[in-house]
Amino acid sequence: MNELTLRRNRLSDAPLWVHGLAWGSFIVVTLLCILLWFVYRDADIWGTWLGENASAAKWPTGTETFFNERISGRSIYRTPASTLSNLAYVFVGLYVLAYALYDHRRPTTASDPYVVRRPGVLAYFGLVCIFLGYGSGHMHASISGAGHWYDILGMYGSLVAILAVHWGRWMPDLPLGKIRLPAWPMLVIAACAVTYYIASNDARFGAVRIFAVLIGAIMASFGIDFALRWTRVQHRWYVLSGACFGIAYLIWNLANANRFTPPDSWFQGHAVWHLLTAFSLGFMATLYRSEVPVPRETAAT
Repeated sequence: MNELTLRRNRLSDAPLWVHGLAWGSFIVVTLLCILLWFVYRDADIWGTWLGENASAAKWPTGTETFFNERISGRSIYRTPASTLSNLAYVFVGLYVLAYALYDHRRPTTASDPYVVRRPGVLAYFGLVCIFLGYGSGHMHASISGAGHWYDILGMYGSLVAILAVHWGRWMPDLPLGKIRLPAWPMLVIAACAVTYYIASNDARFGAVRIFAVLIGAIMASFGIDFALRWTRVQHRWYVLSGACFGIAYLIWNLANANRFTPPDSWFQGHAVWHLLTAFSLGFMATLYRSEVPVPRETAAT
């Protein structure tokens, strides 16, 4: 593996402003969420905003649970632990955006990873992570149909974004006569269209089937990488990503079966699911940013 390329793109070697931008933005967002909690924690804010279709008579009484967490009948965060834990996705997305900006502002070479040479596609991945945090947070805060829509849009979008990043590495540029155009803008447009289509047909296809197809496509894509050997990767990143997702899925099932923590606890299994899957997405971003391309003629021998 090209040690010079690895050192050049190590996360710890980024300038301080990258970390300051990510952490500073995250602190601002977190403080805003805490402020909203203190101002509206006893208000029927969703009943007011969503109108008569979400009147207090139609809300759960407060004795019911949602993903095992007790529902607050009158609060801006009706399931607070499951709501605020979505800040983990926002944190990952902000860091990904900060690194994308850093890569955009510095010169790159052919030996740099695809997402470093094409930071636009990495920025797209970061934005999807932030949207996932908003969408899932909206769902757990409001327990509404609109929240569910934003949630599935973000969940499916994060997996489709991984596929867009992964496939873009195979053909980073499109030949057009004597010039070559970067392929990532078209990949982003296609990814947005696919995400909207499958989210719109969630009831038709079923969430289990959609997740199985998307995760299967990601795994198959890594299998193709292994066969082609066009890049050298630090294998620990996808091992860590898969391990986080696997543990998160186990905890998700335990929480749904009411076998993790009591409904009134702040330590909720679904909140842990959010934290671990956010780590999983962060490890995937690190994987793509730390790989080293291999010349095609070398890979073929």
